[in-house]
Amino acid sequence: MSFAFLGLANPGRSDTNAEKAPVALLIRDPRALVEWLRTHSPTSMASKARVLQGVEAYSQSRAFPNPSANVTLSDLPAAETNPPGLRFRDTAIWSFGLSEEIEIGKRGPRIEGARLRAEAARSASRSDLLDEVAGARAALAHAVFSDARRAVVEEALAVTRQSLDLQRGRYKTGDLAGLDLDRLELEEQTLAAEVEATRSESAAALADCRARLFAECEVDGLDAHALVDDATPVPSEENEPEARRPDVKALMLSSQASLEDARLARRRAWPDPTLSVGYTRDYLVISGDQPKTLSLGLSFPVPIFDRGTKDAARAEAQAAEARFTAEALRQRIRSDLSSLREREARLYAALSAARFSSLPKSLAILEATQKAAALGELSMTDLLLARRQHTELALRVLDLEGQLFDVRTALRRDTAVDLLPESEHPNHDE
Repeated sequence: MSFAFLGLANPGRSDTNAEKAPVALLIRDPRALVEWLRTHSPTSMASKARVLQGVEAYSQSRAFPNPSANVTLSDLPAAETNPPGLRFRDTAIWSFGLSEEIEIGKRGPRIEGARLRAEAARSASRSDLLDEVAGARAALAHAVFSDARRAVVEEALAVTRQSLDLQRGRYKTGDLAGLDLDRLELEEQTLAAEVEATRSESAAALADCRARLFAECEVDGLDAHALVDDATPVPSEENEPEARRPDVKALMLSSQASLEDARLARRRAWPDPTLSVGYTRDYLVISGDQPKTLSLGLSFPVPIFDRGTKDAARAEAQAAEARFTAEALRQRIRSDLSSLREREARLYAALSAARFSSLPKSLAILEATQKAAALGELSMTDLLLARRQHTELALRVLDLEGQLFDVRTALRRDTAVDLLPESEHPNHDE
């Protein structure tokens, strides 16, 4: 079978990584990210194949049992005929018959069970896609924030090296103590090590992004600070948002399908009759047989030993298992949503304070310290401390933004808003 129905010409093609993902679009537009993964993810292709299996199983469940045909040839002489001298064409009897099983009460539950399983497969496929979207968005954000952290540390290193060059000149003229120069060189070495660490982290984040998007990720020029503000709107509070989670729906549909299996199993106690009709051509008319006859027959099994009760009990236990699992999942989602919303509020408050109060104040202190150090009013130690504090605060802001982005991504996953049609979106403006 061709993979064209999945939207992927060749899921095993080797040039996937040569393609460049539109990172800026994917990280800001959830719909674009969903469609990208639908057409690029082998996991999504596998889910679609499972859905197709369920659809075909549903179609098969609607088919009627095949009729049975039989042909017999009898009354072939093995010795002397009676009366003697009869030939094959004088004694042969052949017959042809058709029989068809007629299902009693079984077609309905079988079809309904297959339909529910096909719907469950669709919901499970959407659940897989939802997890992939969340993972891809987190990988994208990690790549952007890792690159931003690298840029902050590289900028701090560049400024420190410029200052180090100037201070070495002052040291040669005797205007700077050797201890201050040693401190500045130690700071330069520390920042150089941090730059290598952030570059390694950024490279690992880009590799994870490539693995998640099945394409190259380029995050240069993306504003990390804008991601939390613009790219991750979170739906407003609503009643039972977990009810639209596709994994919950898949479990409930599986439970209903198992109940249909139980109903089908119990109806094995209803015997299915087999109706048959036959035609016989008899050439032994010399004995008084009728040359052409029709026959009708009706047979049915006698359900004495197997009445389907054990299979029905097993199916009902499977239904209960799926139902209780769905309820446990609902409760966990409710708990997670409550925890995530509380974390979101705390992180947003901490980020707002750091962005609009601490960071501007730190920048003002750094600029004032630089001016004072240039005039000789403050030591190099004070300048190093101010610069280090400002760099650490800038990195702290990026960490808070990354954590807030991850929390909002988890909220989007738990409320499944990325998979909703636009008209059903909680923030949709009617």
